[in-house]
This record gives sequence, C-alpha cells and structure tokens, in this order.
Amino acid sequence: MGYAHQQTFRCQLPVVHLDVLYWRPGRKKESDKASFRVRVADAIVDDGWVVDGSYSGLAFDLTLACADTLIVISARVFLISGSTLPLGR
Repeated sequence: MGYAHQQTFRCQLPVVHLDVLYWRPGRKKESDKASFRVRVADAIVDDGWVVDGSYSGLAFDLTLACADTLIVISARVFLISGSTLPLGR
C-alpha cells in the first residue's frame, strides 16, 4: 500500500491519483495541459482529499493553492525487493 493510500485510509479521505488523470486509457498518450488541469481542478473541488503526485509544471499550483498540508517524500531512496537503495550524488 502506497503512502497516499495509507494516509487516505487513516484520514478517511478520497485519494486523487494524478497519474490516472494525466494518462489517457492504456497509458499510451498523455493529456494536453489544459484538459489535465481541468480534471485536477474538478477532482480537488471538494473539501478533504489526498493527492498522489505533483506534476509540478502542470498542476502543482492548483493543488498547493487548495491544500492545508503538504507532505514531500524524497525520491532519493527507492525500495527494491524489500531493501532500500539510496541515490547519492
């Protein structure tokens, strides 16, 4: 279970997966920016939600403007087969 799902379960809030809103059926073609932003805005119009993803250049401003809490998870560590692999510079 991913972090967004864990928080959703704990807080009993709906989860909004930005990947689901961005990629068209079959994950073969991405959305255009305008239609993606409309889908994100529609998904976060109600009070209380957890957003999984940022799409910083496309929708981060929308979610940040509506959020009361922001949790950033570092992408510098990957979980591979039960062990962690730090990504160094």
